[in-house]
Order: sequence, then structure tokens, then C-alpha cells
Amino acid sequence: MVLRKHDLSAMAEELDTPFMPEVIESLGGVEASLFVCDGQKGWHRRADAAELAVILEGVMTLDGADGLVVADEGDAVRIPEGIGLKVQSGMRTNVILIHESDALSSANGRPSLPPGAPRPPLSKSNVAVDVLSSDPFHWREAGTVGEYRVVASRLVGAAKPFKAAGPTLAIVYRGVLDYRSGTETGSVVGSEALFVPTGTPVSLSSERGATVLLVVGKQAELPAPSVAEGGGERG
Repeated sequence: MVLRKHDLSAMAEELDTPFMPEVIESLGGVEASLFVCDGQKGWHRRADAAELAVILEGVMTLDGADGLVVADEGDAVRIPEGIGLKVQSGMRTNVILIHESDALSSANGRPSLPPGAPRPPLSKSNVAVDVLSSDPFHWREAGTVGEYRVVASRLVGAAKPFKAAGPTLAIVYRGVLDYRSGTETGSVVGSEALFVPTGTPVSLSSERGATVLLVVGKQAELPAPSVAEGGGERG
């Protein structure tokens, strides 16, 4: 299987109907979808399983039973299972939603919170800002969905080659991320995503820096800085 690149801005421009998610990639039980939030009427929905929404562009308001969250560009919003939400925006906003696939989230036997158990609150963190205060390749946890987690980091320099243990999606929020897999090379820029199939070896690098979100399995290896000549680490 080959790597696949997605232009998320171009996808969003083709979405004529707000609040209608379009799947970017399926990662085996978990999907990454793109939708446009636009309009005061909003979108009333219920989260049957925990989800994560990442704001690529614009501002979105999420109004739930336990409070209201205003999410800006770069925010990752953790949506707990079992809460009803009204989602709306006064401007056209592009959002990536990481969620369990319909088949899995509706399947019998999917673990859920027992009746009466406390639920985590609706919350957010601005991962695009947070990673700027950390060293390159220091991966910050944005949230978990099913058997996957979403982590973010600032990549500068070259990473050690690694092999994807499971389907992996790299979303570039800002900057330019270069990749190499065998004889295939290319670049992913802001508001683009790269899908890496299971077992595919890939090398990542960024000359000037790139803010990257990874959707990976909970036990997956994360890109680490390569060792430069002389024993030091780059970046």
C-alpha cells in the first residue's frame, strides 16, 4: 500500500452542506472526518462514544449539559461519551472529528460508562500553542478515541525512520513536513494530512519546523529525533 495525501482545505471548500462529515481516512475502528461548521442554527447531536474535535480554521461553540466551550484555531476539544451537544459557529469553520466508526460505536459489547458513573467534562486544549513551549519531538497528548490516541508536537530536523505499527494519520497544522518511504518522497503543508498504512516504513523531517498531530494506536511508536553525527540529537 502507498501513502495517501489529503488536502483538507480543498476538501472543505467542496463541502456545500454544513455539519455533514466526510471521512478522510478509516484507521480500523476509528475514523477521521472533516466537516464545516457554519450557521447559528447549529447541529444538535449526541456523542455515543468519546470523540475529539480539532479546529483547523475558524471558531466553534459547543454547548453541552455540563457547560459551554468556545474552540479557536488549534484547539482540540475532548467530547466525552453520552452527552448531547449543540454545535454552531457564526463563521465558516473547518473541523476534524476523530471518532469511532459507526459500526463499532453501535456494536453490542462496546465498553461504556456504568450508570451513575461520573463523566469527564467537555474540555479543550490548544495543542498548536502548547507544542511551541516544548522541545521538538516532545509529543503532547490531545486525547484518546477508542484504541487510538491523538498526540501533537513541533517537528524540527529529521526523525528516526519508523514503521507504522497500525494505520496512522499525520495532520499538519502549520509548516512543511517532508516524508520519505522507499523511493516515494513528498511534502505535506499546513491543512494537509498524510495517511501511512500498517507496516509502511517512513522517515519524517522538517527543515524550518512543522506542527503535527498524529492519530496513532495507543501502543504505537512515535517519531523521535535522529542522532546527528557526534552523538547529539538534532532539533
